[in-house]
Amino acid sequence: MEPKATALRSAGDVEADILHSVQAIIRELDQDKPTFQRSQGMFRWTLHKKIERDPYNSMILARILIDELEQAMRENKPYLIPLLNTLLYTIIQAVYIPDDLYEKAYKFCKELLSWARPYCTIGYEYAVMLHAERKAPGALHQKLVVSEHCLKNESFSHGEKVFVFADPDLVSKEVCDALRTEVHSATASQPSAVYKMHVIQHCLQAALGESCDLELLLEALQSKPHCVIERYFQEVVGVMYHSCSSKKEVPATRSKHSSRLHQLYTNILGSTHQVTPLKGRLRNIPLPNPDVRLVMWREDDALWQELEEFVTGRLCSEESSMNSDMDNAEMNEHVNWSNNEQTRLSVLSTDSGIVRDCGDAFAAQDTESPQDSMLAHSPHPETCEVERPKLSRRHGMKIKHTGSDKQTPLLDFIDGASSLQRRSGRNALLFNLKVQRAFTARVVMIGNDCILGRLAKAFHSLRKREVQRLFLTSKLDVEFYYVPVLNTKWASASLSKVCPSLNGDHSCELSRYLGIIDPWYHSNIHSLQTMVPELATMSASCRQPSRSDPFIVDVITYYVRMGHQPVCFQIYSVKLVFAQEMTVFVEDVFLIQLQ
Repeated sequence: MEPKATALRSAGDVEADILHSVQAIIRELDQDKPTFQRSQGMFRWTLHKKIERDPYNSMILARILIDELEQAMRENKPYLIPLLNTLLYTIIQAVYIPDDLYEKAYKFCKELLSWARPYCTIGYEYAVMLHAERKAPGALHQKLVVSEHCLKNESFSHGEKVFVFADPDLVSKEVCDALRTEVHSATASQPSAVYKMHVIQHCLQAALGESCDLELLLEALQSKPHCVIERYFQEVVGVMYHSCSSKKEVPATRSKHSSRLHQLYTNILGSTHQVTPLKGRLRNIPLPNPDVRLVMWREDDALWQELEEFVTGRLCSEESSMNSDMDNAEMNEHVNWSNNEQTRLSVLSTDSGIVRDCGDAFAAQDTESPQDSMLAHSPHPETCEVERPKLSRRHGMKIKHTGSDKQTPLLDFIDGASSLQRRSGRNALLFNLKVQRAFTARVVMIGNDCILGRLAKAFHSLRKREVQRLFLTSKLDVEFYYVPVLNTKWASASLSKVCPSLNGDHSCELSRYLGIIDPWYHSNIHSLQTMVPELATMSASCRQPSRSDPFIVDVITYYVRMGHQPVCFQIYSVKLVFAQEMTVFVEDVFLIQLQ
C-alpha cells in the first residue's frame, strides 16, 4: 500500500502546483489587481512547458481551467478570453484528453453565444473546433502540423508560413542575434517524413489513449520505407478529415473513428509485434514549431519579395509533384488541358481554323461525337455532313483564364489583412470551414511603432502592384502581427533620424492601445517590449549558443496560433505640395500620424 500512497501524494502535489500557476496567471490578468508587470506572459509559457514534460498534466490543467472559466463567467470577469485561449492551446498540445473534458469545454463555449462580441464570435469558433475534436481527437494538432509544414495530402490542401520582420535600425544588435539563434535552433529543417510520422503517432495515441504503445509504434514506423509511411500518413489524414466532416452524432462518429485507427495501428505493427489491449503510460509528443523565416528588413520591397517567393515556391513544388505523379501513372497522353494549362505546349497555327479553308483532310473530323470535342458550335453535331460547305470551327482547346490575366481592382484584398490579429471565424484549424485561398502568410513585425508605419507603406505598395496585375491576392491570405520591442540603447541622434517624434517612453503606443482593448494581448505580447531586450542581453553576456527552450520563438508561435481578436487600422495616403514648386508633390503613407 505504500507505493500507492506515495503516488497519490505525488499526483496531489502536481495538481496543487498547476493550480498555483493558473492562479498566478489569473492575478496578472485581473485588471483590479495588476501584478508582475515586467514578467507577464512568463507564467503561461512555463505552464505549457509543464504539459510537454508530462502528458498527464494536460488533463489536470484542462480540468482546472474549465473550473476557473465557469467561476469567471459567474463573476463576469474580463479575462475569459485569455483563459479560454490557454485552455484551447492545452487541448492542442495534449496527447490525450478524456471525452468528458471535451464535453464540458464545449458546453462552456456554447454558453458564450449569448454574450456580446467578441465573446460570442470566439465562443462559436471554439465550439465548432471542440465539436470536431470530440469526433476526432487530435484533429486540431494534426491540422496545425500539416498546414504549418505544407505536408501534401489528398484530403485538404493549405500551406502556411511565418515571416518575422525585424528592422535593424529599430531593435538592438543583441535582439537580432537572439532572434537568429532561436529561429535557427527552434525551426531547424527536417525531412517531411519526420513530420508525417509525428502526425501518425499523435493521431493514434489521441484516439487510442493508453492502449497505444508509442515506443512500439515508433519502432515499427522507423523500419518502414518512405512509400509505406506516406501511405499511412494519407490514410490517417483521410480518416481524420472524414470524421470531422461527418454529419452523424459524436458517439457514433468517434466510435467509428477509433475503430478505423485501431485497425491501422494493428496493420502498422503487423505480425512481427503482438498487439495487446493492456494499458500503459501516455508518451509525450511535443507540438513542433512552425516554419519561421527571419527577415532583416533593409529593403523597402522585402515584404513583396518574401511573399512572392513563398507563393511561387509552393506553386512550383506542387506543379513538379503533380507532374511526377502523372509520369508515374503514365498519364501524359490523357492530360486535361483545362486544368493543367501551365504545362501546355505552344503550337503555332498558320491556318484560319475554318473547315472550308483546311481542305478535305480535316473535313472528316466533323463526324466525331460531341463528347470528343471540347468546343461544339453546331447545335446538332451528329447531323453534320462532310460534303456540306459549312463554316465550322476545328476542335480547339478551351483556355481557362487565370487571375494573372485579369486587371480587376483590388476590392477584396486579403480579408482582414490590415488587422494586427487574426479575424474571428476564419481559423485555419477548422476542417469544415472553406479555405478561400491556398496559402496563408503570417507576418510578425518586431520593433516599435515606426515599423508599423513602414509596414503601411509596404502594404500600400503591394496593393498598387496587385491592381496592375493580380498575382498574390488570388492565392494568398496575409495576416499581420505586432510584437513591440524597445531599443533601450538608442542614442538621441539615431532616434531623431528614424522617428523624430518618438522617444523611448512613447515608442510603443500602438501595443499599449492593443493591450487596453485585449487583456490577452496585454498579458502575453505587450510585456515583451522590455522582456525581449533583457533576455537577449542576458543571452549575449552568457555567450550561450542556444537554449533548449527558445522563449521568443515560442511566444511568437503562441501569438500567431491563438491571436483571434481582430484590431483594424486605417491606412492613410497623402500628397504634399510645396509652395515654392507647385508642380512637385510628394506622396506619403502612414498608419496613425504623419511626422
